[in-house]
Amino acid sequence: MSKTPSLKLDRSSLLKAINLTSRLASNRPALPALSFLLFEAVDSKLIIYATNLEQSTKVELEAQIEANYRFTLPGRLFNEYLNSINSIELELRLINPTTIECLTENGRVEFRGLDPDEYPQPSFTQDKPLLSLPASEWKQAFSLVVYATALDDTRPTLAGVFILVSNDELVIAATDSYRLAEKIIKLKTPLKLSNPQKLIIPKESISELVRLLSDQSGDTSVFVGDNSIEWQVDGLRFSSRLIDGNYPDYRAIIPTEHQTRLTVNTADCLAALKTTQLFAREVGNTVKLTAEPDNGLTIESVADQRGQALQKLTAITEGQPMQASFNVKYLLDALSVMSADNLFFENQAADRPLVIRETNLTGYLALVMPLRLD
Repeated sequence: MSKTPSLKLDRSSLLKAINLTSRLASNRPALPALSFLLFEAVDSKLIIYATNLEQSTKVELEAQIEANYRFTLPGRLFNEYLNSINSIELELRLINPTTIECLTENGRVEFRGLDPDEYPQPSFTQDKPLLSLPASEWKQAFSLVVYATALDDTRPTLAGVFILVSNDELVIAATDSYRLAEKIIKLKTPLKLSNPQKLIIPKESISELVRLLSDQSGDTSVFVGDNSIEWQVDGLRFSSRLIDGNYPDYRAIIPTEHQTRLTVNTADCLAALKTTQLFAREVGNTVKLTAEPDNGLTIESVADQRGQALQKLTAITEGQPMQASFNVKYLLDALSVMSADNLFFENQAADRPLVIRETNLTGYLALVMPLRLD
């Protein structure tokens, strides 16, 4: 009689891997198989797959394996189980192709799975990586721009983050046509591309990638397939579909010069914007910014039926006085992802965009289009 296939591994390592993958395993997917995770026990590794058909994750971890085999487990339920136990080690036994027994020193549970052959196992490219950057750089760049993507899919390309890869730099940008964010990263090691690569990644995939990279610190490689893009760091690999289409030439709206530059404190400006938003939301989120060389920055909103708010900030003003109106929500979104103590506000005229830069971060800008008031 053949021995029941089993494997043993550290619970904390398994829990970390399941936390990385189980978010893609929906409780109520259109395809029932997508609520499961696929496990492959191969030699001394346990490989865990998750997919929602738009995004896929693969995690590898060390395990004591007696035989190579495949099985599935309900993703969210298995995650809850691992969080409920306090055992150091866990043993998984394959009772039959759809039944897995989990053993700890305190007891056992039995999970009903899916035939692994019915799981839509995601495929990952075997090509060489396009480029590699520290995980922290990817996370920072995506966190700085993803908020500016379009909220709906009316124009699908604007619902994604644009990446332009050239031989000496990486451009990451997002716009919904009302605001824009762009981060340029100079590559330390030049690439040898015959042509620049232009890619558009869904905003949901970027948000998931930022979450996955939150605890990662190593170099993260990027792979580009026929209609997908992948990131790999240590034993984690994440894949996303690409959005088909041409991204608009957003750089045409970025001013090349300014008539006014303000230096303001980030925290003070955020607080002032939040205060004026209380009244601005009654009038289409409109706030007016006024700056004069000797009078700092004034942020004002007037709602006839509710009242008004006027906030004065200390600011260093260079150049001409400025007066222009903007959507306060767009200003708050831009400032909320910035970490510098101080910011630059740059403006050319009342009917021109406001450019926002962090004083200590090169290669990054946020832009907000002005409101035209009657």
